[in-house]
Amino acid sequence: MWSEIVGDTFRAWISVSDSQGSPRIGLVAGDFTVSVRSPDDSAVSNPAVTESTTGGLYYFDIPGAFLTTNGTGQYGVVGVISATGPKLKGVFSKVLDVTTEDLDSLGSSITAVAVDVSDIKKLNFNRLEVDITGQQLVLYDDNGTTILQRWTLATNGGELVATAVGVQTKRGVPQL
Repeated sequence: MWSEIVGDTFRAWISVSDSQGSPRIGLVAGDFTVSVRSPDDSAVSNPAVTESTTGGLYYFDIPGAFLTTNGTGQYGVVGVISATGPKLKGVFSKVLDVTTEDLDSLGSSITAVAVDVSDIKKLNFNRLEVDITGQQLVLYDDNGTTILQRWTLATNGGELVATAVGVQTKRGVPQL
């Protein structure tokens, strides 16, 4: 089940298939029983199910007034399918989280997470070098030349960090 906002209505979609995985078309509202329970279980909406123009897809609308009256929270959705010709029985359930989250703010949050993931990937995979002369650890951007970050090298005793022949001081880009 997935959903979308249509005007002031919350539209939930379901896909119905037969035992062979083929879309089941031609079901009518009477073949479905859907109950939507408010977060505090004090109210129930029983929306009618309608077949879409795409075979096997059905939807039901939860009125905006029902959601407004009952507020934010987790709404329980339970549906039963009982059809004949050929016989089809099924049950579906879903918890709908209704919030007042500003979608523009949510989009900004998603963008920030994407940037964080990008930075994590750079830390894990980009060119990294120990600069013995400058006593720094240097992380480069994807192009391998632009410096993203520098860290000062240090030992517990405060002496300069040194290297020897055969000690790895560079990490190149991964070889796939």
